[in-house]
Amino acid sequence: MPRIAFIGGGSLTWIPRFAHDLLREPRLAGSTMVLMDTDPAALELMGRYSRALIAKRGGQMGVETTTDRDEALQGADFVCSTFMAGGHLAWAKDLNFAYSYGIRHPKGMSVGPGGLIQGLKAVPQLLDLAHAMECICPQATLFNFTNPMSSISLALQRHSHVKTVGVCHGLLIGLDVFARLMGCRRDDLIARGAGVNHLDWVVSVRDKHTGQELLPEIAERMRRLPRLSSPDEISDERVLQSSYEQYRLFGALPVPGDLHVTEFWPYFLRPGIDLWETLQLRHNFVERRIEGKERYREAILAGLSGAAPLPEPRGESLEELENMIASMIYNEQRIYQLNVINNGAIENVMPGVCVESPVMIDQYGFHPVHFGSLPPAIAGWINLLGTVQDLTVRAAVEGSRQYALQALLLDPMCYHMEISNVERMLDDLLAANREWLPAFFR
Repeated sequence: MPRIAFIGGGSLTWIPRFAHDLLREPRLAGSTMVLMDTDPAALELMGRYSRALIAKRGGQMGVETTTDRDEALQGADFVCSTFMAGGHLAWAKDLNFAYSYGIRHPKGMSVGPGGLIQGLKAVPQLLDLAHAMECICPQATLFNFTNPMSSISLALQRHSHVKTVGVCHGLLIGLDVFARLMGCRRDDLIARGAGVNHLDWVVSVRDKHTGQELLPEIAERMRRLPRLSSPDEISDERVLQSSYEQYRLFGALPVPGDLHVTEFWPYFLRPGIDLWETLQLRHNFVERRIEGKERYREAILAGLSGAAPLPEPRGESLEELENMIASMIYNEQRIYQLNVINNGAIENVMPGVCVESPVMIDQYGFHPVHFGSLPPAIAGWINLLGTVQDLTVRAAVEGSRQYALQALLLDPMCYHMEISNVERMLDDLLAANREWLPAFFR
């Protein structure tokens, strides 16, 4: 049975969910989770929690922990990247710097200054991991879950020889939303879409049983959703105002929802706009996330001590890690929405752009499925975003301030800014993250 190494194995966000997911696949009984993290306290907690969850479920899965990355890679069949360079505190600092320049990220992990600085920090670390895998476990598969997904996946597939793919649940979140709007189950729907990570354009949703096209009706039900009275009511299906507007304008529906997709469009995040009044969104102050993680950590500690029931993972991950692994082991040739370099699968998107599109998985790896063409305006926008991806990767690999600046100048989130302010913002972000960016300060 496989050894599955998690680099970032102290993650409260990912490890409970992945332990839960792997236990769902009975054919993976006897597998081993190898948790690796540079934070010994976080690692110890996730090791204890994973063992307790496995025991609670009556599962058969081993758990090992280590702070040595190369030790974790020894004998690994699958490797999962689940870490964030600098953690949530550095992420909060990055988004607050951007906020001081008038950029209010509802998410801040894909594009804009938040996505750029995350990419500059993460790309060298992921490439270092991939190059270590080339030496220690060259046969292993790397599933990347770290953001910014597009830039990292592009870098890994361009600059390493490992078998790798970027994994995100954007289309599956969209399907869940569509099913709730239509009052059916997700499995009753078949969606067809492609794009870039966190901006996946759904061009068709059909009823699996009748073949009826449902996308116009789904969009109409989105349009009729009542306004929220409080941010506490926010949920995936209730944050869809710009998604509907983009469907009206471009003829396809972007997912996973406004918290992500608005960041790709300057029209929705203009300076001075009240995000709550116009789109019922709010800036992603990561401090709220940190508070939630601390509450979850305390609940886990209480569960492990016996003072309270062991808390369940905070929902399923929709990434289906267990199914992808099984598909590779048992050559099941399943199709997933994954992040790969476009090789002609999307005909009117440039070759070399990292796209999120249908990919078949079997024992030989990852095979993009021919998609055809996207609506021309959407393809044009994706080509621009692909150029920003390319510049971000070049900047990260070469330590080039010039490429980083060009990426920001082409990024739609910065179109309202004076060039001098873009340069100052970039220099502030680089200086604030100096310890994570040695290539920029040689």
